[in-house]
Amino acid sequence: MQVKEYKEQNFRLLICSESDRFEIERLSPRRHIGYLQMYEKGGQLEIRDLWIDEEPEDFRGNGFGSILIEHAFEYAKEKRIDSIFGHTQTDDYKVHRFYEKCGFKVFIDNKHNTAWFLYSSNVGLMDTPDFDQLAKLVGVGNKLGIYEFN
Repeated sequence: MQVKEYKEQNFRLLICSESDRFEIERLSPRRHIGYLQMYEKGGQLEIRDLWIDEEPEDFRGNGFGSILIEHAFEYAKEKRIDSIFGHTQTDDYKVHRFYEKCGFKVFIDNKHNTAWFLYSSNVGLMDTPDFDQLAKLVGVGNKLGIYEFN
């Protein structure tokens, strides 16, 4: 496990490379803040879960999720992965805005009640993503009915 400490900002990042998981915790007083779980599939990086703790202390809205996403981008770059994706609920607008702020495009799939968030370092891929391939990667049917989230 690799550890990066950011003492001036009072947190450290634990990089669990064997499981594609990043954890973030406060240094003093020591407290778990959150984590990001990823999975490499078909030359793409899927964000399976991103969680920032709310209780007993709310760490949301303090930039910790963005820090984890930033490290996911670095991880993808090191592994020469061009695209990162994940999905969430269609009505979770706060999460949609978070991913948009981090550089992802958000697309809504009403048929499966799913919102897809996609990022690509290859701009051309973002113009015409292959939704059938994406759906196959995560086990969703091929007829998605997706439109861009506004």
